[in-house]
Parts: sequence; C-alpha cells; structure tokens
Amino acid sequence: AVELTLSALARRMEDPELRAVAISGLEARGAVPEDLLALGLADADFRVRVATVRLFASERAAAPQHAVLARALAAELRAIVYSPVGGGTRAHVLTEALERLRPFSREVEVASAARALGADAQAAFKDPKAAPVRRVLDLVHCLATAIEARATGTSRPLATCGEASGSGWPLHERRKLRVRVLAEGVGPPDERAQTLSQLAQDADPRVRAEALSALIKAKEPLLFGAADRLIPVALADADTGVVGAVADAIGERAAASAVPAAWTDALVGRAMRVPDGEVELRLSLFEALAAAKVRAASRVLDGAMSDPNAVVRAKAQSALRALGLSPKAVPARPATPLPFDPADVLGRRPRLVVETARGGFVIELDPDVAPHGVAALVSLARRGFYDGVVFHRVVPGFVVQGGDPTASGWGGPGFLLPGEPSSLPFLRGTVGLADAGPDTAGSQWFVTHAHTPHLEGRYTVVGHVTAGLEVVDALVPFDRIERVRVEGL
Repeated sequence: AVELTLSALARRMEDPELRAVAISGLEARGAVPEDLLALGLADADFRVRVATVRLFASERAAAPQHAVLARALAAELRAIVYSPVGGGTRAHVLTEALERLRPFSREVEVASAARALGADAQAAFKDPKAAPVRRVLDLVHCLATAIEARATGTSRPLATCGEASGSGWPLHERRKLRVRVLAEGVGPPDERAQTLSQLAQDADPRVRAEALSALIKAKEPLLFGAADRLIPVALADADTGVVGAVADAIGERAAASAVPAAWTDALVGRAMRVPDGEVELRLSLFEALAAAKVRAASRVLDGAMSDPNAVVRAKAQSALRALGLSPKAVPARPATPLPFDPADVLGRRPRLVVETARGGFVIELDPDVAPHGVAALVSLARRGFYDGVVFHRVVPGFVVQGGDPTASGWGGPGFLLPGEPSSLPFLRGTVGLADAGPDTAGSQWFVTHAHTPHLEGRYTVVGHVTAGLEVVDALVPFDRIERVRVEGL
C-alpha cells in the first residue's frame, strides 16, 4: 500500500481524490514514509497536500517528521504572500498544519519553526503585495503563537496575536483560539480560571459560548468552580448559540458525573421559555436534561410531545424514557406555513450566482429533487438574505459552509424545512443543506470539496456547482458573500 501510494503521487496518474484517500489510509496503517512529504506537498491538488499535512502532523509520525513538516511551512507562507487570489488553497495547507502541530509544541524544532513563521507572517504585512492575504497572515500569526504558547506555558501572547493588520482575522476568532489553548492546559490553573471567566463574559456571544463550554468541561476544581457561578446566568443569555453550547457541554459533563442542582434548575427554566421555532436549541436542552437525569423536566418534555416538529417530539420521547417516564400520546400542533411556494420552482432550472471577493461561482439547483430546499434558497437569495453573510465553516478537503447570519453555526432564517433526502451521491461540488437532524434545515448550505459518501441519504441535495469550483476551493473561513443573484426563473 505504501509503495502504491508513492507511485501514484510520483506519476500523478490517478484521480486526486484517490491520492488523498490513499494518503489518509496510510495513517490507519501506521505508515509515514519519508519520501511522501515532498511528493505530497508538491501535488497540484490541495486535497492531496492537506492529506499529506494531516499524516505528517499525526501521532503516527515521529518527532523528526513533525520537524520536517514544520520547516517546510516557510515556503508555503512565501507562496501565499505572492498569491494572486488571496492565499487560495495554500492557506488550507498552512493553517491545517499549524492546527495539527499544536499538540507537539514541546518538540523543540516544531516550536522554533512556529516562532519563525509567526515572525515572518508579521513582517509580510509590510509588503504591499500582501494586502489581499492579510487576514490569512493574521491567522497564521495566531496559530503560530498558539504553538509557542504551549511551548512556553503561557497564553498571554495570544491576547494580542494577529493584530498587525488591524482588520484581519476576526477578534472573536482570536479570543476563541485563546480559549482552546487555555482548555488544553496552558498556564497555572488560577490564571486559566480567571482568564476563562473573563472571556465567558465577553461582549461577543461566540466567545462566551466557547469559554463557558471550556469551563464546564474542565477537570480542575478551580475551573469548574468558576463555571458554577456563571452557568445559571449563561442559561438566561439572550443568544441562542450561547445557551445551546452551554447545554451541550452540560450534557457531556452530566454523562460522566453529577452536575450542580442550580444548573439543572436553570436548564429546566430555559427549556420552558424556548419557542417552537428554536428546534436545535430545544434538542440540546432536552439532551442535557436527559443526561443529567432531571425528572423535574417532565413538564417541559410532556409539553414538547405536541410540538409541530417530529424531531423535537422524538427527542422529548427519548428523554422521557431516559428518565424512566412514559411518553404521552398527544396530537401534534400544526406547523407554521412556509413563506414560499415550492410549486414556483418545479419544472425549472434556477441558478444561484454567488459573488465573493475571491471570485464567483454558479450553483445549478435541482427543484425536482428538493423542491422545498430549492424554493427556500431562491426566496432567501431574492430578498438579499445571503448578501454580506460569511462562510463560517471550512474543513479543507471536506466542505465549505455558509448561510448563517450569526456566523456561529446556530443561526437560521426563522423557518424549518422538511427533509428531502435522496439517493444522489455527494460528489465534489455537490451543494447540500446543513441541519441539526431530519426536518431541521433552514438557510445554511454547504459545498463538498470531495466525494463524501457518509452524507448520502441523510442530507438534502439541492444542486451542484457548475462553474467556479476553483473559487469554492480557495475560500477560507470568514470570506464574505458579496451578493447572490437568482437566474433561470
């Protein structure tokens, strides 16, 4: 298998997706061949380069291999600075490597290479040619600083990382990175508890959600004690994403150990105030209540048995059974009518033209397969819903996802779509609807970088990218949609 993979890379004769899959398979076999790094990083396809990075930044690789990869990143940074499309797919390779190498920050050569890379990223701001990539340079500087923070045992440099441009990598993302590093155990417990407590009260709800989750999951008593004081207030937060993240973390904690009664009381109180349309939040709260064995939640769960959404009813039913209670059979309330008519798109071939700073791409929609999903996207695009919204999630080699006006992963349009799964494959360039379970999709959609068979039959396919797939490949987190036009209707 190792020889076949090396031969395929050397000859470039196979499908690039197969080359990437072959490299990923080597990690499972515990094989990290020395000759693979140079071949993999030189590949024309970014998915192969990302797969190579993941292999050489894994636990299967030895310290000398981590060091070779870390040293190779300087060339990637230089290529990004002079990229005509704002970093393009090279940014995926560099940022993925820095994220994956962070656990190995105590290895001297990894820390040294990261320190040099961070300095180079800051210095690159002085080059006028680097203007299109300043946000990527900010990210590189922060990720490199995170490695140095773990190597030196202090997260303080992360408080000011990525500020060279003044308007590059978003502040909330920088603070979330600091939370993750603190959660990884960097710094004395008292300092970590104080900093996380401050970040748990940040003005940005995305930062609050990240910090509160870290405190809830913390093993040290000092950090857990800080969470104890904050959680009842956090569960009354006006932001859905904060409450959902807290509920998810409590559920995870409760599955392993008991949680304070004040938390479960606050969970019940918030669950009673969630409107029908907040399906994802209700699912998180019900799961947390079941994990924490809160029998006082029976009133909330009984009431949810008549919810218009079948997924909510099923979750309430399973939560009641987990509590040793019998669900009551009651009629479901009627759902709120959708603000569009799927019949308007049937038999047609509408297209979405998505314009970004990196260029445009075209999505051909298929209303015969998913009339509700297509009609929703068309309706939202026509009223400018997507204009100015960012791609909040990018997983190189997998998907790029947008459509959330809150950029948190919890946002939506205020309505829910019926699931429309099909037998269509999720090939490269397929556009699907993101959801929190069947019948919970809204405005969020994603485009696949590669064939993703595990999505098939589960998520709704609404169309395919027919032009500009190279633009989709080059998108990095927080690239903004400038405008979406509807054609073909």
